[in-house]
Amino acid sequence: MVVLLVCLIYIVHIISKEDLSLRDKIFIRLPFSVYFGWISVATIANVTVLLVRWNWDGFGISEAIWAAIIVAVGLIIGAVTAVENRDIAYALVFLWAYAGILIKHTSAGGFSGQYTEVVITVIACIVLLVTALIYIIWSGKRLDKKVEKLALLTFLFICRYSLYKIINYKRGRNMLKMIKKLSFVFLALVLFMMPLVGCSSVNEPIDINFDLNQDAEGWAGGFTDLPVEYEQDIYQLDYGYVDSPLGGKALMLSSMNRSDDIFMFIKKQLTSDDGLNPDTTYLVTIEVKFASNAPAGAVGIGGPPGEAVYVKVGASKIEPSPIDKDGFYELSVDKGQQSSGGYDAVVVGNVAKLVNDDFETYELKTLDNQDNPLEVTTDADGNMWIFAGTDSGFEGLTTLYYTEVNVTIEAK
Repeated sequence: MVVLLVCLIYIVHIISKEDLSLRDKIFIRLPFSVYFGWISVATIANVTVLLVRWNWDGFGISEAIWAAIIVAVGLIIGAVTAVENRDIAYALVFLWAYAGILIKHTSAGGFSGQYTEVVITVIACIVLLVTALIYIIWSGKRLDKKVEKLALLTFLFICRYSLYKIINYKRGRNMLKMIKKLSFVFLALVLFMMPLVGCSSVNEPIDINFDLNQDAEGWAGGFTDLPVEYEQDIYQLDYGYVDSPLGGKALMLSSMNRSDDIFMFIKKQLTSDDGLNPDTTYLVTIEVKFASNAPAGAVGIGGPPGEAVYVKVGASKIEPSPIDKDGFYELSVDKGQQSSGGYDAVVVGNVAKLVNDDFETYELKTLDNQDNPLEVTTDADGNMWIFAGTDSGFEGLTTLYYTEVNVTIEAK
């Protein structure tokens, strides 16, 4: 079972980083999340059974206390994993298991509440698991702080009232006093967590790395600023995920700039799965790494093959795509023109190499907009697009290999 658990940890880790469609989330992520949760619970139970089989004395600690400790350890594993992966289904499996334990310990057909430590611990774990679920759900939304406080206080009041009724019915006044004191601890804990529930995911920077040496990571390529009815033999547009001249893989873009203005670019959508919140304004910094063979100081038609090919990074609410405007492809967002940036993009440099002065050797170059972050507001679903590309004034062939993109996003 341990091997199965390790395999599921790896599978869920991979799935959680993928940009899945709704169908894939339902038929791929959800089943694996539920299975992962069940195997996690079963592993904890089997470890307990194994210790009992080995006649472990528990260091002299009573069985009830050890049962409470195991329940608490399960809570830590379940809550941390669910929050880390933003996995509601995984947390619900633990909630279901703990509800079953509570029923077993409080029902007349079970232990009838004779193990007080276990009952208190299980109730506490259920409250904290529900709190973790609220965090997972709300961390993907930007809510008014008054709404957050009202919802959390209402939730806690319901928990306290339910505890009052259950314990008053089962165990009498002495146990009731203990639970009432414990519920005030929960109140203090939840009040302390309130700023984190609605604000942490909004205020903390989000760092995303796309290592294109290993995988295309859902990036796509495109070309604009050329005739709609262009001739491929003349423009030589080419895009693909290919072997990099520096080793490994890379996203390759290539074009012959016959229009004296070709913009070739790569783009990627970021979503709430990446930690973005709906209708939220962010400052976006993009670092792009690419391989270029354009030497510095060379002479070319229309401009140098290095210094006249301007690198831009951009971010926008809508998808950057070629649109037909009077028979000419233009970009759907404002990237500016050649050496000038636009509303949705900034110039970060050019493709000129820094070391080699020949056209045969490719050299890795890194550029970013650290000093000039982009401002963009996500849509109602928490989505935005990022892109990087080159606006060329060199009327010749330019071929680049993008190897890595790093994005830092911070709420304004």
